[in-house]
Amino acid sequence: MSEQVPDLPLLRGALVNALDEAAVLRDLLGLVFWAAEAVPGPKAAPLTRGALLALDRLDLLVGHLETARAHIAASPKNIR
Repeated sequence: MSEQVPDLPLLRGALVNALDEAAVLRDLLGLVFWAAEAVPGPKAAPLTRGALLALDRLDLLVGHLETARAHIAASPKNIR
């Protein structure tokens, strides 16, 4: 039984799309952080902390996506 080879151009495209979406999410989380800073009273701190935690998690996700992209870039181009 032969091993199925992934469609590398399709994977590259999916990773680029995922990184683009991550950039949009970063902008949106920045807006949430900015808005949380304007909330008066004790509700501001949890909102700000939540936005910062989400940004940290997004950074981890982007790191994983970049690692996957590097592995795909290093793979042989003429696998079939």
